[in-house]
Amino acid sequence: MASTGRRRVNSNSDRTENYIYVDGSTARKVQVRKAAEPHRTPGRSRNRMERPAERRESDRRRRTEPDVVSQQQLEKNRANARSMGVGYVLFLSASCLLTMFLCVQYLNLKSTLTTQIDTIEIMESELNSMKADNDAYYNQVQSSVTLEDIKNAALSFGMHYATESQIEYYSIDESSYMRQYQDVPE
Repeated sequence: MASTGRRRVNSNSDRTENYIYVDGSTARKVQVRKAAEPHRTPGRSRNRMERPAERRESDRRRRTEPDVVSQQQLEKNRANARSMGVGYVLFLSASCLLTMFLCVQYLNLKSTLTTQIDTIEIMESELNSMKADNDAYYNQVQSSVTLEDIKNAALSFGMHYATESQIEYYSIDESSYMRQYQDVPE
């Protein structure tokens, strides 16, 4: 993978040029890119031409001369920076109280939600255990009673098989159907 490096070179003519080179398996090729428009300070017009020596001298003076600020102005600026107005303090207090109220409400809702989730989990586990008990009882009842036991109990209470006069026959249409779950004994 090739990497790109940039190098800044300052010349005596106060002009900046960027040389871009790429490291790779081939020999380097230097491509020169001219710098963008020189930095203009506010208040200078674009049409006004200065000589380069004068411009460098004014820039050097501007950088080396400290800004003179009176001690009185300095103290006034420090006092303004330290002081807070009543309105600002009230605004900060109100915003802190509102933030605190919202945080407490959020925590209350979160704890309520957690409690409800725990209650739902307990109820679901109770429902599952009741379903398991119900299925166990149903299977126990189903396995304890057979059709032979039901037939013997019915005969002992006085029931008997149907006679020929009690049997009625019917014909089945082709369009109707009947579900038969098991064979009917003869």
